[in-house]
Formats: sequence, C-alpha cells, structure tokens
Amino acid sequence: MTNTYLTYDDLAEATSWMADCLLAAQNENRSLSQKLAALLGGKIVFHSESGKGSSLSTRESFGDIQLHLEFATPTKVEGTSQGRGNSGVRFMDRYEIQVLDSYDNRTYADGMAAAIYGDTPPLVNVARKPGEWQTYDIVFEAPRFKGPQLISPAYVTVFWNGVLVHNRRIVNGPTSPLTVHQYIAHDPELPLVIQNHGNPVRFRNVWVRRLKGYDQGSH
Repeated sequence: MTNTYLTYDDLAEATSWMADCLLAAQNENRSLSQKLAALLGGKIVFHSESGKGSSLSTRESFGDIQLHLEFATPTKVEGTSQGRGNSGVRFMDRYEIQVLDSYDNRTYADGMAAAIYGDTPPLVNVARKPGEWQTYDIVFEAPRFKGPQLISPAYVTVFWNGVLVHNRRIVNGPTSPLTVHQYIAHDPELPLVIQNHGNPVRFRNVWVRRLKGYDQGSH
C-alpha cells in the first residue's frame, strides 16, 4: 500500500494484513508447525505448543511511525512474572515495548507491560484485568546514523489505555534484559515485529501511520 495511513481497524483489511504477515513468515522458511498464530475473527492469537515460536514481521519496513494496537492476555491466569501473557512490539525488530499481564503480577520493573524492555519502566501501571482488551498508542522516532556513528537515539511516546506512560523517552539502544544497551548502525527503515513468547496473547485493530514533516507530502 502507498497510503500514509494504514488503517487496519476494518476487519477485512486487518485479516488481510495478518495473513500477509503469516505469508511473509512462511516465505522466510520459518516453521509454523507449532501453530504460532491463528486468525480468529480478525484477531491474531499466538499459541505455541512447546517453547518459543516465531514472531510476526511486516513485509514493509518503517522508520518514524505512529502505532495503534489492542491486546488481551488470557482470562484464565496461568504462570507468574514473565510467564504470564508475555509478548512485545519490536520497532525495527530491535526496540521493544513489552506486552505482559501486569495486573497483580509482580515482575522486574523494566519488564512489566508498557516498559521499554530492559530499559525503562512506565510512569504508572494502568493494567486492566486479564482477558480485557487494552490499548497501546505509540509514537516511535527511529535513531539516526551517519555511517557507523549514532547521530540521534530512538525516542518513544507511549499511551497505555489512554494514559501517558512514556513522554518522548530516550531508548538507550536495542532492548534486552540485564545487558548494557549499545547502538549499532542499521538501515533507516526496518520491519515491525509482534513477538511470540510462547504465551497466548490476542491482538486486534493494529494500524500504522508513517510520520513525516509538516511540509512533506502524504505518500
């Protein structure tokens, strides 16, 4: 699509986009034998029968974007800490905003829902009860490089269930737990990834809008 606004709140388009993600996974020879995702009524449902399966990646690459998505962790609570409704949204397949059941679920602060994973916890926990739909509205500003040199880091602004939890917060590098984050130069646009972490998590109404300057065109 060439649209600036990629609005997938229409179920037909949403299903088409999700199916396209699955096809991309197949084309990259990723195993789908674990039934890592099923399309049910316009929703993505991750369910891995054993271990961590593959994640879903867009065919198209993105830099600066606005992202909206809705997710729901299982109504039946199973597991604790990071083993409970664990997923994530990885911008450029490097910079993750955590998805987790954080309702009455103790875990490390920068691993809870809406955290910049392994980096910065959200300003407040506004988790809804397990099984209820929740929303992320995220503005992601991609890092800038000049050759191997970092010119500007990534930034994120995150609204979780309508509440601001990150206000243009710096991302200190590719996200991971218990490691020093360090930027390594990469392409200005890369795929958006929804992570499969081996826990059942539902997604719906996922849409992306490219961000450009005020004097630039819409395409």
